[in-house]
Amino acid sequence: MENTYSQINLSEQDLADIVDELGLVYKIDGNYLLIGIGPSFNDYVLYISVVLSQLKQILKIIIREIYTEALSMVVIKDMKTAEDLLTGVFGVDEIGKVIAVFIPKDREFLSITQKLVMLTQGFKGPEIPGKIHLGELVYTDSNLKLDEAKSKNKLQVFQDNYLVLSIIKRHIKGNVYKCFYMKGIFNMGFCIIKEGKKSMWSDHEGRDIKDRLEWQKKIHQDLSDIIDIPKILDLFEENGNTYLVMEYIKGIALTSVINRTYMGRNWMQLSLTEKNKLLNLLLKILKIIESIHKKGYIHRDLSSDNFMITKKLRIYAIDLELAYGVNFGYPSPPFQLGTPGYMSPEQIRRDKPTYKEDIYAIGALMIIFFTNIRPEEFDLQNPNEIFKSIFSYTRDQHIAELIVRCLNESLVIRPELHEINSVLQSILENSSRGVG
Repeated sequence: MENTYSQINLSEQDLADIVDELGLVYKIDGNYLLIGIGPSFNDYVLYISVVLSQLKQILKIIIREIYTEALSMVVIKDMKTAEDLLTGVFGVDEIGKVIAVFIPKDREFLSITQKLVMLTQGFKGPEIPGKIHLGELVYTDSNLKLDEAKSKNKLQVFQDNYLVLSIIKRHIKGNVYKCFYMKGIFNMGFCIIKEGKKSMWSDHEGRDIKDRLEWQKKIHQDLSDIIDIPKILDLFEENGNTYLVMEYIKGIALTSVINRTYMGRNWMQLSLTEKNKLLNLLLKILKIIESIHKKGYIHRDLSSDNFMITKKLRIYAIDLELAYGVNFGYPSPPFQLGTPGYMSPEQIRRDKPTYKEDIYAIGALMIIFFTNIRPEEFDLQNPNEIFKSIFSYTRDQHIAELIVRCLNESLVIRPELHEINSVLQSILENSSRGVG
């Protein structure tokens, strides 16, 4: 057993290959590899959570122990499936369930648990929702019911300074809270707190949501003097989670502004004032992107949900944690994921970022501006179909052609920012004159 394992190159092999070379018998069971005879109805279950970058290393340790104990276990079947599970693709309830060990009722549950807790020391892993934490990365099933009444009536306060007023957005990686802070007689007000749960969204390089929030703090600080962006008020850790505190912007998401403007109509049915309002907002966003590019950043997550609009139509850029710094090549590799429908083919492939990623996203953004339909509803890989669809909604050839160029897979064909601006300015002028 020892000799076999020492020959494995963990960096090159996937999980099934590792189990294979150990000479262990397994079968594929859904998203998992089942090693051993499998669980029985009365078995206890121990779950082991671990971040993506440490999965192969901890698997080596756990398999050795479980093999010695002659127990059955399941292991997530490959690294891609593990990444999906850890980022919530399979749902919140599955977060962290990378390995499960089955312990028959007649075995020493406590003794085996203690061994696994000891073996997982020094590793990181996200919390497994709804399970009892036994220590380090080890969890088990829970039949305990929370006292919901007490939970609801209890005030939630962070750092003794931030009183939670509401949860604006619930997410597996961490919630977004609206809070009231009071740090002195003349230092109080509303704020937004973005939560990063411990070890969530860990990648192959060992970076997790904490690294993303620290990066977002730097970006906000770098861009605060050139674009409208929420000011960073604080960054702290509590109970293993990371919290980024930002200025509260009173406004609504761009998605809602567009939807309220259309009210079930199409572009051709909008009034001149309504068209001009949307075109001017779009041109302001182009100006924001131009400023970000001049500063040496690629946004990489442009979407209608990532801009806030105030009553005076002032636009704030939010959620820049996926941005890439061209001048210093950071983060390397760039942080992954993004908004479906807005990610360019090269971003999905995880190529080195270029400014043309944002051009693609602008094309997707224009789809929702001119149709009030999210871009993922269109066949974005078929230029002819995109043109036909956009033209059917707008009856404007220039708009349809511009969007098709932005969404082209070839970076060379995609227009520059100044070209997009020029076409939109022309459309705005024609609209103001009642043309088109």
